[in-house]
Amino acid sequence: MATTSEATLLTDQHRRRQVALAVTADSQMRRTWDSTLDPANLEATQPIWKRAMLDTLTKWWKVSADTAAQYLPRFRQAEIGDGGIEVGIPRFDRALAGRQLEWGGMVNVLWHVAMGQTREAAYTAARELFLGMFHEAVLTGGRMTIQEWARRDSRAIGWRRVSDGNPCAFCAMLVSRGPVYTSEEHALTRQSDGQKFHPHCGCTVEVVYGDWKPSGREQQWVDDYYRAAESLPDKTPRTADTVLPIMRRSGHYRDSPKPPSPRPASQPGRTPVVIEKRSKDTDNVVVKAREHRAMCRSTLEKSGFISHDSYDRAVKQGESRDYDEWVKSMVDSEASWRDPQWLAGGEAHDVGYVSEAARAEKHRGGVIAEDHVHELETAERLKSNGVRCVFQIDHEYVAGDDGNPVDKGLADLADGTELKSLDGCSSRNTVAGYMKNTSKKRDAIRVVFDNSQNTGMSDAELAACIRRSPAFKRGAVYIIDADGLLVRIR
Repeated sequence: MATTSEATLLTDQHRRRQVALAVTADSQMRRTWDSTLDPANLEATQPIWKRAMLDTLTKWWKVSADTAAQYLPRFRQAEIGDGGIEVGIPRFDRALAGRQLEWGGMVNVLWHVAMGQTREAAYTAARELFLGMFHEAVLTGGRMTIQEWARRDSRAIGWRRVSDGNPCAFCAMLVSRGPVYTSEEHALTRQSDGQKFHPHCGCTVEVVYGDWKPSGREQQWVDDYYRAAESLPDKTPRTADTVLPIMRRSGHYRDSPKPPSPRPASQPGRTPVVIEKRSKDTDNVVVKAREHRAMCRSTLEKSGFISHDSYDRAVKQGESRDYDEWVKSMVDSEASWRDPQWLAGGEAHDVGYVSEAARAEKHRGGVIAEDHVHELETAERLKSNGVRCVFQIDHEYVAGDDGNPVDKGLADLADGTELKSLDGCSSRNTVAGYMKNTSKKRDAIRVVFDNSQNTGMSDAELAACIRRSPAFKRGAVYIIDADGLLVRIR
């Protein structure tokens, strides 16, 4: 919590204002959706829908950012007695937002159709799914403004997540971690997962000027997390996947399992889904969508992520769903980073770049950099597995201890994926070194080893090296095997 009661009150008032403006934005989004996207003519109305949604998001993102900019000097004044500095509002990246929203209209509806819903039901479900994404995107304006203030304010040590008072276990875990530090001067490690916000999340962020002292509720979440972590068997990794199910069992969190309500005797069983008559083209899309979802499942089955043994271990750690529901959740999670257009039964988007500057970085003087040639080959193999590959500038310079710039590095792809192409690699130390290097990259959340052309190490040998390595515990690790298939190893 903040060090003063006045600052604590200001943060709570700010969080409520942010939630209120996001609710208003949500209402406008629904009206815009219904007035622009025609379920009977999706392809023709998609460009109109996208432009209108971008206009709506631009407006409310800036309102959220402006609201945060008004709160911050008052909060600083309450905390340290000086509110007289000015930090500009971050720029809204309309091009990036457009790429992120691309799947939300027509592709979103067609994906729900491919899953067996009627066109009308798919339209409604797609709108609700998009609503969560839009809600999060609006609040990003205020969150980014506070994070940027914390980064530029020399008196701030960082920023922290503040819950809405009724968090899910994931948000409570991130609240319990305290400040996200803004420089190596303040902390040896960065807590980048503090930046993760899920759809409909009511959390805000708060600048930290001194030692963080959790409130009573926050201390409960800290204690719950450590009790859950300490209850795990020896040598079990303490990760969100293993700790959060145990936290939820306490019943203290919004996503804690609820006891099933008894079904009245007169209530019939589940009503079968009625699927409308489809055209031959739609049938082909449905078949492709199911094939692509099956590929996501096989990614997890080949290395045992989905198996009855894995399910038994999950049950011991607090999993309450039956096997089929558990498998569905695992596949849904795997599908979440695949190209939505591919998941809906289409082709994955072509390999691209976040900006012309990123393209120029990789094509120096009109010639593709040698290391990028291999990255492009790996990206094309990922595309065939349904992954959308968008390259970014993969370096980030910060001031070192001696004042000189040091390259901390970013992941190769804009979604936090690092690519490692193996060619003639036979050394376990080389693989471990690649993983250690990935762990230093601030935004990296997964690494993909392309072993498809490697003559120095079999897929099984590479998988064994990855499992033995203690590096990059925070992220997922995949390989592209000799058959060109994506397999999750860790």
